[in-house]
Amino acid sequence: MIVSTVQDILAYGSAELKQEIQELSEVVDVGPFRRGVIPGLSRWKFEENVSKWEKRNYSLMVVSVLIATVTFAAAFTMPGGYQNEEGTQQGTSVLIRNAAFQAFVITDAIAMMFSLSAIFAHIFVSIGASTFFPLINYSPRFTLISMVAMILAFVTGTYAVLAPSSGLAIATCTICLSFFPSTIYLFYKMVKDWAESGP
Repeated sequence: MIVSTVQDILAYGSAELKQEIQELSEVVDVGPFRRGVIPGLSRWKFEENVSKWEKRNYSLMVVSVLIATVTFAAAFTMPGGYQNEEGTQQGTSVLIRNAAFQAFVITDAIAMMFSLSAIFAHIFVSIGASTFFPLINYSPRFTLISMVAMILAFVTGTYAVLAPSSGLAIATCTICLSFFPSTIYLFYKMVKDWAESGP
């Protein structure tokens, strides 16, 4: 696969090869590599952006670890508490049959799984395993999915606990879910500005 080969050269190759790849990636819309040697590489300047790339990955790693920590803690600090009466149900959640609580457990598990996937992607790349280098492209996606799932877990957990006070539950859910339209709008603006700035 050519991307893997080029990335290996960028990671371990000589300065002349890196310079040649840089020059080839700046020539777009011509020849067999119309989108550059690595798609999107024409905007990349190695020396200028290495520290930005490292800071971005460090920030994503920190966010992923925080999400994993929060979702792990939320799984054992169940909304509504636990059954205290002795018997077969002792120690289980009080809200086990509540649909909002079940949605909380599922979204919390999704957030945990995707944040751990992002952490493992960072670990494999940081140990220098070039085979796993493409995983770093998935790490921001994993982190984003885990953030969305964490927000949904918070909303459903809050709704499960506040269900008897429907007005407060709906108000809290509405406030939390306003995150999505505002984020979509900001993302749309960012993509629009990026497209207008051109290559």
